Formats: sequence, C-alpha cells, structure tokens
Amino acid sequence: PIPCVPWQSQTSGQYQRRVHGQNTLETWPSLCILMMVNGVFFPKPAALIGGIWCVGRVLYARGYAQNGPDGRYAGGLISHLGDFPMLMLTFYNGYTLA
Repeated sequence: PIPCVPWQSQTSGQYQRRVHGQNTLETWPSLCILMMVNGVFFPKPAALIGGIWCVGRVLYARGYAQNGPDGRYAGGLISHLGDFPMLMLTFYNGYTLA
C-alpha cells in the first residue's frame, strides 16, 4: 500500500488512489486509441469529445475524493458523455468504410 500524505485522512487518500489507479487508468488507453482512430476522419469532434471526457474525469476524481462514492455521479455522467459518443463515432466510421 502507498502511504497517505499526512494532511489527508485515510479514507480520502484511499479514494484518491482508487479513482486514479482503478477508475481512470483502466479507461484511458481505450479512449486514446478511439481518439486517434476517429481523429483521422473527424479531428475536431474527436478532440471535443475527448475534452468532455477529460473534464468529466476531473470532476469525477474531485467528487470521489471529497465526498466518497456518492460524489462521483456527476463526473461519471459527464465522462460517459465523452466515451460513449466516441465509441458511436468509431462505429459510424467503420460503417462508412465498409
């Protein structure tokens, strides 16, 4: 286990590690690949959707670290407003190429 910074409570430190290590890093690589693929065909929408995802992840992390599991819903919704359209854009690009 990674020790907490002294000014953090144990619970807050655990939430911060969980949101970074388990929640954000497990979705980030797939989103980067989708952004690169979609950026070839639609660079501006891919960048916009990726930015929405980033804003959502920041709000998710802040809410989760400050309020625990109940604080992550708004950021989770916003980040899904970024990753779900990115996936749909990938399907659209695959359909148009076929």
